[in-house]
Amino acid sequence: MHQRLYIEKRPEFADDYALTERLKTRLDLTGLQRVRRLAVYDLYDCPEALLAAAISRVFSDPVSDEVRDALPKADFTLVIEPLPGQFDQRADSAMQCLRLLDDAFAPTVVTSAQAWLFEGTLDEAARAKLRQHLINPIDSREKNLAETALPPHHPAAPVPRYDGFTALDEAALAAWHAAQGLAMTLADLQLVQKYFRAEQREPSETEIRVLDTYWSDHCRHTTFATALHDIAFPQTDFGAALAADFADYEAQRQAVYGARAAVRPYTLMDLATIDAKYQRAQGNLQDVEISAEVNACSVYIDVDEDGKTRPWLLQFKNETHNHPTEIEPYGGAATCIGGAIRDPLSGRAYVYQAMRISGSADPREPYAATLPGKLPQAVIAEGAAAGASSYGNQIGLATGQIVEYYHEGFKAKHMEVGAVVAAVPAENVRREEPAAGDLVLLIGGATGRDGCGGATGSSRAQHGGSLQESAAEVQKGNPPEERKLQRLFRNPEFSRRIKRCNDFGAGGVAVAIGELADGLDINLDAVPVKYQGLSGTELAISESQERMAVVIAAEDHAAMQALAAAENLTASHVATVTADATLTMHWQGDTIVRLKRDFLDSNGAANAQHGVRIAEPDDSASPLTVASEKNWVDALKAQLATLAHADQKGLGDRFDHSVGAACVLVPYGGRYQRTPVEASVYQLPTEGRTHTASILAHGYNPAVSAWSPYHGGLLAVVDATARLVACGGNAETAHYSLQEYYRRMGAEADNWGQPYAALLGAHHALAALGRAAIGGKDSMSGSYHNLHVPPTLIAFAVAAVDVRRVISPEYKDKGHQLYWLRCPQDALGRPDLKAFAANNRFLFEAIGEGNVKSIRAVRHGGILQALYESAIGNGIGVHIDQLEDGFAPEYGGYLISSDGGLGIADNLQHLGFTTDSGKLEINGQSAAIKDLYAIASATLASVYPLYESVGEATRVPLATAKDAQRRPRTVSGIATPRVCLPVFPGTNSELDTARAFRKNGGDVIETVICNQNRDALNASLQAFADHLANSQILVLAGGFSAGDEPDGSGKYMANVLANPRIADAIAALLARDGLILGICNGFQALIKSGLLPGGKIAAPVPGDATLTHNRIGRHIARVATTVVANNHSPWLADFQIGEAHSVNFSHGEGRFTAADAVLKTLIKNGQIAFQYAAPGDLAPSMSPKHNPNGSLYAVEGITSPCGRILGKMGHSERHQHHGQQNYPDFRAQNLFAAGIKAFK
Repeated sequence: MHQRLYIEKRPEFADDYALTERLKTRLDLTGLQRVRRLAVYDLYDCPEALLAAAISRVFSDPVSDEVRDALPKADFTLVIEPLPGQFDQRADSAMQCLRLLDDAFAPTVVTSAQAWLFEGTLDEAARAKLRQHLINPIDSREKNLAETALPPHHPAAPVPRYDGFTALDEAALAAWHAAQGLAMTLADLQLVQKYFRAEQREPSETEIRVLDTYWSDHCRHTTFATALHDIAFPQTDFGAALAADFADYEAQRQAVYGARAAVRPYTLMDLATIDAKYQRAQGNLQDVEISAEVNACSVYIDVDEDGKTRPWLLQFKNETHNHPTEIEPYGGAATCIGGAIRDPLSGRAYVYQAMRISGSADPREPYAATLPGKLPQAVIAEGAAAGASSYGNQIGLATGQIVEYYHEGFKAKHMEVGAVVAAVPAENVRREEPAAGDLVLLIGGATGRDGCGGATGSSRAQHGGSLQESAAEVQKGNPPEERKLQRLFRNPEFSRRIKRCNDFGAGGVAVAIGELADGLDINLDAVPVKYQGLSGTELAISESQERMAVVIAAEDHAAMQALAAAENLTASHVATVTADATLTMHWQGDTIVRLKRDFLDSNGAANAQHGVRIAEPDDSASPLTVASEKNWVDALKAQLATLAHADQKGLGDRFDHSVGAACVLVPYGGRYQRTPVEASVYQLPTEGRTHTASILAHGYNPAVSAWSPYHGGLLAVVDATARLVACGGNAETAHYSLQEYYRRMGAEADNWGQPYAALLGAHHALAALGRAAIGGKDSMSGSYHNLHVPPTLIAFAVAAVDVRRVISPEYKDKGHQLYWLRCPQDALGRPDLKAFAANNRFLFEAIGEGNVKSIRAVRHGGILQALYESAIGNGIGVHIDQLEDGFAPEYGGYLISSDGGLGIADNLQHLGFTTDSGKLEINGQSAAIKDLYAIASATLASVYPLYESVGEATRVPLATAKDAQRRPRTVSGIATPRVCLPVFPGTNSELDTARAFRKNGGDVIETVICNQNRDALNASLQAFADHLANSQILVLAGGFSAGDEPDGSGKYMANVLANPRIADAIAALLARDGLILGICNGFQALIKSGLLPGGKIAAPVPGDATLTHNRIGRHIARVATTVVANNHSPWLADFQIGEAHSVNFSHGEGRFTAADAVLKTLIKNGQIAFQYAAPGDLAPSMSPKHNPNGSLYAVEGITSPCGRILGKMGHSERHQHHGQQNYPDFRAQNLFAAGIKAFK
């Protein structure tokens, strides 16, 4: 049986106008008059008697949606659906919700699509533009509405053998190689042929694909491992400096390798890792963990928790997804951060801190200028930002810094980099060699065709046909599944049983499991699949996400399965460790892979490059030489209008920075939230109170790197170090990781000279600082025909820091003294690294003395850019009588403000002082800070708007009810009130919420809602009801319930609440004066269930209150001010009417709306708890600057009529002592204390 549903937003909830104008402008469609969008669902085997319930509770929101039987008429209709085999989160979430409603939905299959209806005069050319813009052949296609049947199931064919392969002569083998489209070289294939001749058999298709994946540049870094010969430097002063660095490198090689140095090849990898090897050989870096597991950089640190200190492992990793993001921006960027998370997660560490670095050509470029076979730059940039933020936001990973770099070279291929930091108590990590008989469990998501060939695809250069050829290569992310893995690995009972672990990234089963031990027997029939019909080869190399492989002792099998099941995960025994050094795979009774370990690990043919030439940079084009400007005002205005110095808050505003309640510095500081931070700083994820935080800093400038890769690498290390020091970190304990991104090398000596020069520059800096890169990632295929990415080396620096030492860059007050701690540069434009190290030591000591109030490192844009950026956060001006070299990019220098003297230091120059004038007053000229900011914030506003273009600026009254009485507290005399906290698929704030209640004396009981099968669902619903019966408080934490799908937030949670068992338990809780709190996603669920505003479970109807999409049309993440409108609820008993709080917000659907009659009732009853307000005069406001989602009447939170149920969008739980230090006078909202007090 088949049913098709069409769901359209009611006019008052639709974004037709903004969407129409955007398409009209970008695609130059003058005849376009209106655009409408509808969600399309095809239901198969849906019980007809339950269809109405499915429509009203799963597929539509009765308040905001209209259900149609057919598509409305339009001048042009385009219906788009995911390609078969692509993960469809909307359809998947719909099926999860249906199975929650009734057992009869067990066989129901759902597919989804989106219908676009266009009205206006649209000729064939206009329609072609729309098709090209809206359909990315990588992941979607036009849907044929006449087809109403599910695609037939075709069982997979047996894995073929390549008969005659071993007999091919040289010419025939070359032709075979070209025909197969392999990433391996012909020399690699010749080795393969030789191997199978010796084995006296023909290879299977799977064996060839496994080897192609295993030996890809992505997996085995073949470019970095290539032996380099004839390394040449220019015969100039610059060349002499390089030769000196090379001589130092050779001396380190001699110290590390001894006699073996003479025969050890020179490679990019050797140069990248020599500093770490040398420092280790000298007895340094003793804090670095040395292990056969190479998951991420890992160092030992001491962490204080509730006054006690114990050793932890601090882990960090940078990941890149340049090729996938270029061809499918959303999915590529999403799985970039997803992959970065799983690396330290496989090291058993909990990931809590992230940074996103991206590279783009001009995203404002007209669509008409798009290169053939490419996506428009705006589509890539916007899609990648949406994908990266969505994944991190859903999984609950705080992103503390977001920076996008612009260079025309990124038109060749986008740059997408994610860096993460994780931590785990050292006692929870066990690292052992696998032994014969050990089991390999696959934990997490099921396997599909997505990502097949991803490793080899990212190792190839892009060309004009890549969009059509690479559909299977891009992985599809499922963040709620990875969130479950995060929770599971955080459990020491689970992590301590793991001998070795690998995440499923590039290469799938072949690599993730294949790397765990020398001998492995893999049963591909045991691999869970998303759908039937996958071939043995697809099962072996699919890069489907959110999967982990763990090696355990056989006796731990049952315990590990039970622990996984408790977190709503499957743990499948898919392989066994064997004594023979052979990788074997079986599928459907056939042994389709049998490869000897020594051959598999040979990494293919040895590669050699004869000729590495480092070019002399053109001094006349040096970005390090900047002319002095007498009229600094005009020059600064011109600089702020460039992409390189544009304000990027509109980009960063969509990334959740507060989840985890560990944020020390918000991404944009000051009361206006405008000064960009120097680095990401977060407290470690301890259960108790800690002063230990981690700094994640980076350094990179594409203009410098393109001019001189050597300077680019050197200054990347210097800038990463300076950013870390500017946050209070100690440069002498920092650890580094490098990210390289270069054109495809080919055989040209100049090409190879680019990464070699960059690594030599990085070595120059690291060796001078006595530090080392202990990890890194390379991507060596940044080419599109004759266009190439700028030579890129990004340096990441990480260190632990005491939160009491953390410094931020914005000026704190008027009357503070300003200093420039300068760093001399040599004739080649290199910082004096001895002076730089001395500066770092001086600052570290000065911070300890308490006199430093702000620090901003000097880099491109010069000291004037630093003065401006430090001013905009709090609108504090500066007065400087004389300033020279204002725009010189003096890397290694610092701008410092102090409320006292800084003492004496070489190169310390007093500049002036801060003022309350709101101006930069320098050299007798002045510029208003607000005028400068208006220029900088306008540059990218068309791509990354910060506020909706049409927003109400009116104010509304404080909604205090005149006759609402504060209700007396129920005194129950319960010493430790119990808090029931259900964890749904997609919940991500339960740890923060539980911590907030425990800190205030509550006993929190978590209940994971498991829905792997009907029995698990029934059991978890019963456990939820039982826990609720024994609790005083129900709290619904924030997150993305089932990914906020299908097309609406909180639906899954609301359906759980409406389950008869749970609904009865909630009614009983309220009858005994229990309390309910819903935050963000929890508030959405309370609204959709009817508990708010009505106070009881009820189906919503049109006109009811609801929470819908933010007016700006995207996720927002920022600090906003709210005021207390009424305080009669027990949750608000500790607050005064009009009291203001600073609250972290992070949501995509937070706009409160209701019919006039409903709103009037809420006001009359005193049910409006909190309203968004201007932080200055605390008046409720409709301005998008203060009301981040455009909520009606500035409503942020409401209560039930009885006051015992509170729902709010703001994350009151996301603040800890020493948190949000660069947001002045942060006024925490501890409503948890009142909730607990109500029962004491």
